[in-house]
Amino acid sequence: MRTKKSSVLLHQLLAGTMLAALAAGSSSTVANAAADLIAVNGDVRTVDPNTPRAEAFAVEDGKFVAVGTSAEIRSLADGQTTVLDLGGKTVTPGFIDGHTHLTSGTDYVTGVDLSYIPDKETWLKKIKEADERLPPGVWITGGGWDYTLGEGKLPTKEDIDAVVKDRPVVLRDIDFHSIWVNSKALEIGGVTAKSEVPAGGEIVVDAKTGEPTGILLEGAGDLITNKKPAYSDKERAEALLQTVKFANSVGLTGVHDMSSIADVYDYLKLVEDKNLSLRVWYGFFEDKAANIPAAAKDRDAVDSRVAASGETRVKGPLLTVGYAKSVVDGVLSTHTAYLLENYSDRTGWKGGAIPVRG
Repeated sequence: MRTKKSSVLLHQLLAGTMLAALAAGSSSTVANAAADLIAVNGDVRTVDPNTPRAEAFAVEDGKFVAVGTSAEIRSLADGQTTVLDLGGKTVTPGFIDGHTHLTSGTDYVTGVDLSYIPDKETWLKKIKEADERLPPGVWITGGGWDYTLGEGKLPTKEDIDAVVKDRPVVLRDIDFHSIWVNSKALEIGGVTAKSEVPAGGEIVVDAKTGEPTGILLEGAGDLITNKKPAYSDKERAEALLQTVKFANSVGLTGVHDMSSIADVYDYLKLVEDKNLSLRVWYGFFEDKAANIPAAAKDRDAVDSRVAASGETRVKGPLLTVGYAKSVVDGVLSTHTAYLLENYSDRTGWKGGAIPVRG
């Protein structure tokens, strides 16, 4: 009998087709055939209110077939069964992220991820590492920075210039409402303090020099992101696959993802290639009601192709276009959210259309 360490458990459960939670219908009843995999000596949390916790479970043909005590589950093993000793560690049903932008987050996996890191020194170290890792000419993207965790003031283009000068660096903040760029990116975008920006957008400028600081709020970021070379279909598919695997690695088996209607077809390719190991409830960004009927046709096309793939017969529901998302304001951290009262740290400002200010 082969025994593996408990650290292998997450990979075993998520890398394949075992996307079902420890279901309420599972029991400790001994199956006729030996299980492919059993996990024992753990703190197993189920979704069965009658048996919310157990010690062990068994998996056969990619499905949970029994939950119970370690002794009960060991009885389901034979010489070919893989046994995981959990060592008292906790196992939960797969997590569902109810608000994410996973297709937009591929840059975090392939580029730079600064999420929840408080110090700018580490940000710059990671940016420099990406510069050394990526091929020449490739834009450094990603982000997740949150200036409120550290210095409490927005970073600048000079910060990035100190480590990367010869290629554009474009990093979104933790809220996806602002971007931080270097001088090369401003140059490529032709961005100056006088550049026109969409309503609600802002080019933050230095109070002393009057020049852009490298922070672009809301729609102002489009001045640069619209100049970024488009990924090929192959590049997008590979990046999304890496991102899905990363999501699995932290316990996610389902997401509610929101992005453009076009991006849902990248998920569809993973379905048709039999590579999607997430359940995706997809929402597309759309501010114009007149465009909804066209998106409904995309939804129907996706439904048809997902059904034709045959994957749902094996894995259950995988990909559905379910809703539209509209954005009406911004976020508190950069004063772009609409408020009923003035911001406490910006006199006379409640949010709204944001002009370029000095």
